[in-house]
Amino acid sequence: MLRTVKVAAAAGAGVAAFLVLSGFVYRTFQTSLSNGGSLRVQKASFWQSIHGASCKVLYTPSKGTPGRIELRQNLFNTPLILFSDSSSNGLLCLYDFDVDLRLIRFDPNIPFSAPPSSSYIAAIVLSSSWQAFDASITDWDYAARFLKGVQGRNGEAVRLFGIGLSKVLERTESQLQEMKRLGATNWPITTIIFDN
Repeated sequence: MLRTVKVAAAAGAGVAAFLVLSGFVYRTFQTSLSNGGSLRVQKASFWQSIHGASCKVLYTPSKGTPGRIELRQNLFNTPLILFSDSSSNGLLCLYDFDVDLRLIRFDPNIPFSAPPSSSYIAAIVLSSSWQAFDASITDWDYAARFLKGVQGRNGEAVRLFGIGLSKVLERTESQLQEMKRLGATNWPITTIIFDN
C-alpha cells in the first residue's frame, strides 16, 4: 500500500513538473499562404505571456522583400489568426484586443511609419517592416468569408491560439453587420448615434 502511494506521488510530481515546464515552451510554426507567400510565427510561451511578451512573425510575400512583424501578446491581447489578402500581397491579422476584435492590414508595399501613440495599432504592433492600417469593411467581409471557409473544411477542430473558431467567426460577423448597419468603413466605429 505504501509503495503504491509513493509511486502515485512520484507520478503526480512528474505530471506537475511537466505542466510547469511546458509553460516555458514557445511554439513556432510555418505555413504557405494562398497568395503564394509564407509565414513563420513564433508565439510566446504561456509563462512569457503572463508577464507580457510578443508574437514574432516573419512574412515572405509572393513578390517583394520578406519582413518582420512583432505583435503584443499577453493573457488579454493576442493575435488569433494571420492570413493573406485575396487581392494583393497584404497580410491580415485578426487580433483579440482584450474584449474586442481588431483586424489589422499590413501592406508590404509601404514602409512602416509609427502610428499615433494613442491609437490601438500602436498598442498592438510593437514593430513592423511595413505599414499597419485599420482594416476596411471590405477586409472585414473577406475575413468573415475566410473564417467560414476554414470552418467548413475543418469544423470545430480549428483552434485559433486557444479560442474556438466558431466564436471568432460569430464575433467577426457581428462586427461586420454593425459596420454595415451604421455605414462605417472601419472598426472600431467612432461615430456616436443617438436614437430619439
